[in-house]
Amino acid sequence: MKRSTILILLLTFGLAKSNAQTQNVFPSYGDSATWHVLHCYLNNCHTVVKTFLGEMDLCGHQYSFRTFPSGETGYFRSDSLRTYFRRTQNCADKEYLLYDFSMEIGDTAYIGFDPESSWAPTDTAGFKLISIDTITQFGVSRRRYNLLFNFPSFGNNELFRPMAWIEGIGSDLDPFFPFLCFQDGCETWLTMLCFDSAGTQLYQHPNFGTCSATSVGINEVQSNLDITISPNPFRHSFRIDSETQIRDVEVYSILGEMIGRFEGKEDAMVVELPQHLSAGMYVVHIRTNQGILSKKVFKTSF
Repeated sequence: MKRSTILILLLTFGLAKSNAQTQNVFPSYGDSATWHVLHCYLNNCHTVVKTFLGEMDLCGHQYSFRTFPSGETGYFRSDSLRTYFRRTQNCADKEYLLYDFSMEIGDTAYIGFDPESSWAPTDTAGFKLISIDTITQFGVSRRRYNLLFNFPSFGNNELFRPMAWIEGIGSDLDPFFPFLCFQDGCETWLTMLCFDSAGTQLYQHPNFGTCSATSVGINEVQSNLDITISPNPFRHSFRIDSETQIRDVEVYSILGEMIGRFEGKEDAMVVELPQHLSAGMYVVHIRTNQGILSKKVFKTSF
């Protein structure tokens, strides 16, 4: 009887522990979570360290909270496979979705973002799940949800960009992305460098060997040249079409590292990049017979 009782207790504890782990889709204040995020604006980059400031009971739930440079405070909670957030302590105000790990491939989730901003005329944006894979770092395997999202841009044009959600960590751009302007017109790019919980590192960006990075960056040169790059975002390659002959093309990372140089002879060419290249923003310098143009491109992993 004693052995049976012990076995039942162990199984019950094991199932409870397993369920608790699967429900921990986004860290809370109690996890002592710390994110290191690379913020790049135009040609200036710096690392921002982000944590929760505390936790509180609000509207019948327990929320972790933090304050942002804008002065706004966000309140975050997870419930099973979803994470929600509030922008105020008024329970009559809307609660928004932040992460949804119950999605299946092809599903679209509508995530909240700042309705006060000029680049966000509505209060949600559609995130479509393209694929699901698994990453393993520091001995821990985590599901990664690869998405394309659409924020209304200036002129009401659709602009699709890639983002990945990593279970137990958050977005590969910034864990609190709805509170930041990084879409059309913001001239900002975000990259999560590291994540640790209670002082234990659990994530490291594959292209960075440090949790703190800065860069002199690369200016995006504007000109009247009629040049298009498609597709953008791209996966492994993109095509450049120019009104005049392309002499050569150089591709750089956001830290100024040259990824490749390609010779051109015609007014159109296809640029093939290494398949191991990580998703993110890159800068393309295009030299033509009529001048030089630099454009930002975005690589997706799916």
